[in-house]
Amino acid sequence: MSEKKQFSLAGLIEKKLGGYEQVYNHPDTQFPLRCTTGKKIAIVGGGLAGISAAIYLAERGFRVDIYEGNTYLGGKLGSWKHRFADGYETNVEHGFHAFFRQYYNLRRLLKKIGAYEYLIPISDYLIRTLKHGNYSFKNIATTPILNLLSLKKAGVYSTRDILSNRQFTRMMDFLKYSQEETFKKHDLTSFQEFAEQAKLPPQMRLMFTTFSRAFFAEPQLISLAELIKSFHFYFLSNDHGLIYDVLDDDFELTLWNPVKSYLSRYQSRIF
Repeated sequence: MSEKKQFSLAGLIEKKLGGYEQVYNHPDTQFPLRCTTGKKIAIVGGGLAGISAAIYLAERGFRVDIYEGNTYLGGKLGSWKHRFADGYETNVEHGFHAFFRQYYNLRRLLKKIGAYEYLIPISDYLIRTLKHGNYSFKNIATTPILNLLSLKKAGVYSTRDILSNRQFTRMMDFLKYSQEETFKKHDLTSFQEFAEQAKLPPQMRLMFTTFSRAFFAEPQLISLAELIKSFHFYFLSNDHGLIYDVLDDDFELTLWNPVKSYLSRYQSRIF
């Protein structure tokens, strides 16, 4: 397909879907934008969700106190000092965290507090295997529908898989996510059970196993409904692909110091 035709098809798909950013919250504009009475708010937990709530409440005129049980902010995105046996001291984190480009609200928040400048892109999303080759998502098409065809080109499935396996049609359930119907039908089935019943090719199992482990669950434990939902959010329902950004230094420097600085403008307190 030529670049011109693909661009035209991509535009038609986006128009048909009504764009990729959908507004679900419609605030009632009859209510005041700010609290004028200095009402106090207590937030228990200084993780990303608690801190986000604190920032938006503080901006609206509330007096916000944040209570965190740890000596550091962030929860799983936390960073704390650690001294090793040889006396060397440095900050320690829970580990890797990806900032996907369809995290629209989070990225707006990072821009607001001055942390967005620390985001840098990864070069590729790569799955390496011992027996079934390596799979790169760097050049996968980002337009919904076209991205599914790109998975075939990348070797995740083949025409033979579709034609020789009657059970492969069960993958259609991955294309029609509904919050109510998908969970009603698939929540009590694990991905591993589904993969065996549908006789999925090993390379496709590997891809979805990678996804399930990204959500801290093995394929025999993750709900198929949860995996379908995640597949929609991270792959099918946006035009950003699977390439994401990461913070270029320790979370304390790149995220939590900007948070503290921003909250200090509103006299918010952290306990």
